[in-house]
Amino acid sequence: MTQSGNSRHPISIRGLRRRIGSWDNLTALEAAVRLESFTKAAAELGISQPAISRRIIDLEERLGVALFERNGKRLKVTDAGLELQNALARAFVDID
Repeated sequence: MTQSGNSRHPISIRGLRRRIGSWDNLTALEAAVRLESFTKAAAELGISQPAISRRIIDLEERLGVALFERNGKRLKVTDAGLELQNALARAFVDID
């Protein structure tokens, strides 16, 4: 049996942690995509907007993929960002 208890999806928490950085990076992404705003995500999570931005940038760098397209102050979630947010939203519902 794997660490996750699921032979189809073996998981290494340490490996995942290295890959995503802080778990806060995931909550920042989920909120930013769902709310379509770094500012609204920051308000919901009780942190500053620059902190959301830093978490998203850290996650993008660690994953090696753009999660948002940036055009000045305008943001648009990429397909990769939407896919990850959907997975996170499902996981958060399952955990709840």
